[in-house]
Amino acid sequence: MSLRDAAYQATLSYLSAFDDRELKALRLHQLIFEEVERGIVDAVLQRCQYNQSWAADVLGIARNSLRKKIQELDINVQPHQTRRTMRDE
Repeated sequence: MSLRDAAYQATLSYLSAFDDRELKALRLHQLIFEEVERGIVDAVLQRCQYNQSWAADVLGIARNSLRKKIQELDINVQPHQTRRTMRDE
């Protein structure tokens, strides 16, 4: 399944919980972008082991922009784990 198909299916599923009047009040575009952006940034940080430089590269944004997004989106950033070297083993 493509990302587009997954987003489409998730949106249809989400919208099914609302009646027509409630749909008008959702401000869906803003809601989706806020929620999706938070999920993307959080997932990339986790995948990059919370290395913000690496995550910024994956996202295609500057590290300072990522730090600002982390604050804006109130994402809990795990401390960067120290890599073990052969000497440590």
